[in-house]
Amino acid sequence: MADDLVIRNGTVIDATDAAARLGDVAVDGERITAIGKVVEQGRRELDAAGNWVTPDTTRMQSDRRPLLHRRVIEFAEAENERDAHLRPQTTSRGVGVLFALDHITPWHSAPAWAALAKRPFPDRLAALEDESVRAALVADAETHSATLDLDQIYVLLDGKVQYGHDAANSLKAHAESEDMTPAAALIALNCRHQGRMVLYFPGLNRNMEAVGEMLRNPTVAMGLADSSVHVGQITDARSPNWLLAYWVRERGLLSVEETVRGWTNDTADLLGVRDRGRLRPSALADINVIDWGGIARKLPEYRHDFPEGAWRHLQAASGYGLTVVNGRIFMEGGEPTGFYAGKISRA
Repeated sequence: MADDLVIRNGTVIDATDAAARLGDVAVDGERITAIGKVVEQGRRELDAAGNWVTPDTTRMQSDRRPLLHRRVIEFAEAENERDAHLRPQTTSRGVGVLFALDHITPWHSAPAWAALAKRPFPDRLAALEDESVRAALVADAETHSATLDLDQIYVLLDGKVQYGHDAANSLKAHAESEDMTPAAALIALNCRHQGRMVLYFPGLNRNMEAVGEMLRNPTVAMGLADSSVHVGQITDARSPNWLLAYWVRERGLLSVEETVRGWTNDTADLLGVRDRGRLRPSALADINVIDWGGIARKLPEYRHDFPEGAWRHLQAASGYGLTVVNGRIFMEGGEPTGFYAGKISRA
């Protein structure tokens, strides 16, 4: 009998200690039926040549609180020697609040900025072309200081969505480079990019070298951060994308196999989930097909698309050809298919 789906010619990373290898993955119903050379034609065929084929991530929310990371790790390691089983978690980047003209700005409580926020977004953008409005906003920002450290607020733009905490990309640095105040720089950036700019303030994990140190430590578990909560303030769902693009591809801190195993097999074992987190026959078919060269993040957007018009931040990404959940194709080409076969896994 033909399998429901056969993914062919991909680089299979099964989340075990095995090295990446070329092969096929067959799925029937909810489960993987074969890995290697699949001879029989499937009902649905996908050519994954040039792409990775990996388990889908096993989601575990990260607390991210330990700022003194070395002391926390040392404590966990000492307790583990006494037969404890402690695994601190980290994310792959900072976790922080997003600001934008279509949502909230660092000066949202100042009168002129609060008045601007009451207008529909197209009117806000148009108002910034008025010199008197700009002058009022800049003056108001001078008398009502931002509550955040402007050295730690970074600018995200289309094609430049970077979470590396580069001081040259802070709002303050943008302002200094153009000899203007931070508020004036925010206005200028919005005018220049037609409102397509977002400010990112990392409240936690500000030190990227400390993040890298935690990611390399075998005691520390890889968390996915708050990928499905606080959606009106943050958008952490692209943390795995950043880990692959920045820490693996750009910095070379981890191998692809280590990274996939840390998200999938190791996390599933930690949670006691035995039939997920790896590619093997009889395992539940949670599979990603990933274009290594195409991995990138898009600019976060603010949308009112929840029930009753509730709002959220949404951030798309590229580089994902296919995501299979419980044997059903959930995402294809970065777009949902309408099949929601996911279930809550309980240890």
